[in-house]
Amino acid sequence: MDCLFCELLKSGKILKTAESENFVAFLDINPRTKGQTLVISKKHYENFEKLPENILKELGIVVQKIIDKIKVVLKAKGFSIVTNSGELAGQRIPHFALIIYPRYESEETKGIPLGAFFKPIETSEQELVNLSEKLKVSVKIKQIEEKIPEKEKGIKENKQGVSLETKKTEKKKPKKTIPLKKRDFVEFV
Repeated sequence: MDCLFCELLKSGKILKTAESENFVAFLDINPRTKGQTLVISKKHYENFEKLPENILKELGIVVQKIIDKIKVVLKAKGFSIVTNSGELAGQRIPHFALIIYPRYESEETKGIPLGAFFKPIETSEQELVNLSEKLKVSVKIKQIEEKIPEKEKGIKENKQGVSLETKKTEKKKPKKTIPLKKRDFVEFV
């Protein structure tokens, strides 16, 4: 299988800014914005839908760490985060990639959604090398040991600590909610 991203990973010819167990982040050599970063899977997965569920949390943590670093180093004021999935969506390389576009107050495209076309910006190779060093982050993923008790599944609390199930039935007879503990993962209900 010929895959440009797999070949780049093997060659090591990337301006790496972050790495975790399953993902590598590096600067785009043809950026549309300063600090434009690609996050790709180390293992070959065709697109976002093919990523195993158990590594999605890790992807989110990697992206957050990169964004936090870009905010501090480059003073970006916003971010567009994109993954093109499939040829019709503009995916040119059949390997999962997420693109982080830092957005700046000074850019002429500020406030314009990413769906609009961006013009490439001029950046020298040395600028990219220097920037890749500045944007390096350490990513450590904690293992989740706590299991969700069966009775808590399907219950999602709002900011007042009232479960959505309870809120629907409040007018009749409020149910006692089970307080959920803050967890180190996103819960999809």
